[in-house]
Amino acid sequence: MADVTAPAAAQGPAGQPPGGQPPRGRPPFRRDRVYVGWQYTLLSPDPGPPPRRPTPPEQEQLSPEWAAAQRREENLLNRPLKLAFCAAVVLAAGLLAAWVTGLLRGLLAGFGIVICLVGAAAAGYAAWQGEQALRSTWPAARLPAGPR
Repeated sequence: MADVTAPAAAQGPAGQPPGGQPPRGRPPFRRDRVYVGWQYTLLSPDPGPPPRRPTPPEQEQLSPEWAAAQRREENLLNRPLKLAFCAAVVLAAGLLAAWVTGLLRGLLAGFGIVICLVGAAAAGYAAWQGEQALRSTWPAARLPAGPR
């Protein structure tokens, strides 16, 4: 591989210019190496190792008043679901009693009971999900027991 920086006649042995000294600021060119690419010149010195990571803050303590307020809010939000669950179960029991006493035919009473039980299951499942979400946020040992 020939040096493209100087004409071949002006070079000395091993690709060095006449006089045997490489030009200033540039390492000597060697024919047995392949030179690929370039590097940026560093404008500032290496900053050294990265700084230490900050210590993590202390674990936040759960306030009992705040947890009790969360429980109260969850109970307020679940109140319509619990009411719908109870109403559906009572209506299903009423339809069953009407069928047993002969006030309603079996097909109509059965259809009504199934609809009431599906509604009760949906409302009960939604209320249960709210309770589970509250329990998964905080361990049960740290949550105050509230009215259900």
